[in-house]
Amino acid sequence: MSDLSAVAPGDTVILRQHLRPSEIATVARLTKLHVVVMLPNYAGTMHEHKFRRDNGRKVGETDTWSPKYLEVGTPERVAEVREKRAREKAIDRIRQDPLINLTTARLKAIVAILDEQDEP
Repeated sequence: MSDLSAVAPGDTVILRQHLRPSEIATVARLTKLHVVVMLPNYAGTMHEHKFRRDNGRKVGETDTWSPKYLEVGTPERVAEVREKRAREKAIDRIRQDPLINLTTARLKAIVAILDEQDEP
């Protein structure tokens, strides 16, 4: 949990979720007790989500097993989250494309990359 009393509209924050990847969001507005950020739902439509300023926990969230929290986005942490998300997207993209459809030249290029990775 982090204290969000110092954030301002336009600041970058990170949404931490249990068993789900972290997301980067921007503070849309502030109220006396809440930080409001815009996040997409599963359909991709942007919606407001409110989080408490004192502890970062999502308003209305009753799930104690997998709560959602906001934390202040430091440059190092934002870079870490972006790198992790890019890696997950690349792995998902590789998993979606069946390797049987690739040409022999591309398969050899993949093998060469994997062989380079194994060397110390």
